[in-house]
Amino acid sequence: MSSTSHLLHLPAELLVMISSLLPNRDIKSLRLTCRFLVSAINLRLTRVFLSASRRNVDVFRAIAQHDTFRKQIVEIIWDDARLVAREAEREADYHPYERWTIDEIVELHGDQSRGDCPRWFWEAYEANLTTLESRRGYDVDRPDHVARDQVAAKRPSLEESWAHYQVLLRQQDEVIHSGADAEAFRYGLERFTSLKRVTVTPFAHGFWLTPLYETPMIRAFPRGFNYPIPRTWPVNDKAERPVAHRWNEMSEDEKDRWRGFRIVTRELAKAERCGVSELFIDVNHLLSGINCTIFSEPSAEYDNLLNLLRRQGFRRLDLALTVGDQGYEEEWSAFRSGYLRRALSETSDLEHISLRTDEDEQDPDWSQDPVRHFVPLNTILPVDNWPFLRHFGLSQFLVRQGDLISLLARLPTTLRSVELSHLVFLQGNYRDFLGEMRDSLNWRTRARSKRPKIRLAIPIRQSSELSIWVDKEVDEFLYADGMNPFQTTDGHTVPYGVGVVRDVFNPNHERPNLSLPGLADAGYIKHVYFNGQRIV
Repeated sequence: MSSTSHLLHLPAELLVMISSLLPNRDIKSLRLTCRFLVSAINLRLTRVFLSASRRNVDVFRAIAQHDTFRKQIVEIIWDDARLVAREAEREADYHPYERWTIDEIVELHGDQSRGDCPRWFWEAYEANLTTLESRRGYDVDRPDHVARDQVAAKRPSLEESWAHYQVLLRQQDEVIHSGADAEAFRYGLERFTSLKRVTVTPFAHGFWLTPLYETPMIRAFPRGFNYPIPRTWPVNDKAERPVAHRWNEMSEDEKDRWRGFRIVTRELAKAERCGVSELFIDVNHLLSGINCTIFSEPSAEYDNLLNLLRRQGFRRLDLALTVGDQGYEEEWSAFRSGYLRRALSETSDLEHISLRTDEDEQDPDWSQDPVRHFVPLNTILPVDNWPFLRHFGLSQFLVRQGDLISLLARLPTTLRSVELSHLVFLQGNYRDFLGEMRDSLNWRTRARSKRPKIRLAIPIRQSSELSIWVDKEVDEFLYADGMNPFQTTDGHTVPYGVGVVRDVFNPNHERPNLSLPGLADAGYIKHVYFNGQRIV
């Protein structure tokens, strides 16, 4: 018997068990081998992707038209990042139509590059190579890095990448002008009978060769395709802080930076028989989000969101907000107006709430005038309206220690997890806050299975993607006899040896929080150089 026939004679239960261990990509390959395996092994299709991409729209509609697959879908992920036709003109020395000559490109790239290419595209092409190197760090022999290096080495030429990118741009324009993505979304709401969650993200493309989501569009790219990674939503990259302009004073083109979010909330508000009970604005811990001034005064977008939250059975909301210069120009009107609290008050069945902003680090003005910047959390979060809450998350927020403790004390006993990451304390610090949590909250006296699990992260200032997570140490301090992990003088940071470092775009990157020599001694990296001299 051939190995194939051996496989075909396995009991159905064994085939199902084997396929359960395979990623969907391998299941697709296995199903292509013969008709028997097509019928014996099913794809695990629980989510679909949509964006202003012809490929994503076509795959989305094909699944929606399939009488078996469409019933398995529980989540739609809308990639709200769109390819750009040219680099943003905000740089003072940028000339959008400046182009490299053929001779200049050949001189820089050798025989690999040919043709006429916009300068902004060439710069993005080169920047991706630099970013790949910097994100690799020192552990060059890790399998995931080796694999990406091999793909990068065989990447299409600059000319080939630019030619393919122009095709994608034309297809994107056609989808946007025809509204094919919005039409497909409406169709999906009718056809996906098990649909529960809609996710909107501007970061599906992640970094070059490290996407957050492998959408059909991204999977269809030529191997190693090098292109400007789209973001679309404003991102606080610490070099320049985005401004949250008043929503009702913006043009339709300006509002369409959040085009996917606008379509999703509008169509969900209309779809009365839709079973969606979860809305996830996924910024993957980066400093971005929807414009917070949607909550400063009434607007169509606010009304659409309000209608969704009012639905009976709505149970999860992950909301990320760009706050811009709210603290300086608007006196935090998005939070003080009461519209955000009013919307959240409508969700009496809520089980999961996560709220984050794009605040990044201590601003001297916050400590000099904390009263001006302090917004009581009760002004925003009606926690008394959530008797079934199981998860509470707060990230990148300006807080006062006592105010946060007061809020946590009012959370219901159904609570099972809490995330508090990258907080900025106008009064207090993490060290004293954890001490007060342990001493003033009754969580320690609860049965072990009913104690809220705490996730706590602090930023690494040199990187927007890396954070130090101290979940284990916080748990031991709050519920056992562990030491307070924040033993540094400022109470905001942890010493080396405490916590683990994680990368939001690379799940394989998890290592102890150690110095470079410490990482070398532990075998995570091989060599460390400083000013050209090897020091480890």
